[in-house]
Amino acid sequence: MNEGNVPEFLRLMRGIVSFERGENFSLTEAELLRRGFGERPEFGAYVADTGLGWLAGKAVHYEIPFMHTLRPLLMLKWLYVEPECRGGRVGQRLMRQMALHARTTGHKCFCWFVLNDNGWRNHSTTVSVRRRTSSGGGGSCRPTP
Repeated sequence: MNEGNVPEFLRLMRGIVSFERGENFSLTEAELLRRGFGERPEFGAYVADTGLGWLAGKAVHYEIPFMHTLRPLLMLKWLYVEPECRGGRVGQRLMRQMALHARTTGHKCFCWFVLNDNGWRNHSTTVSVRRRTSSGGGGSCRPTP
């Protein structure tokens, strides 16, 4: 994500908060810029750009710095794809980008929480990040129990 994506990113944030039946939406473009691009960013994000001036989806992540493993834990905070773009593998591409990010930043996995009534509730909430052994290299996600 870059600073130019902030207005569209904010629109997607409203979308996921509405989807999750959230209240008191207070986030502004200024806060996104301060918290995501400041001296010490509080989150990172990947976006799916349609190339038509709007974003199709986003994956927002952050780290929990202190864990029992003495290693930080990478968390996927929000994965959101616009309703009209669902089924087009946008979410899958964002998850692959998250796996690549995890691997390049030294994480062995990343985790997320899913609302009980979300249709994706039956999917794994931890993804191990492993190197592909087939030609082409790169990262892949493999759900773990």
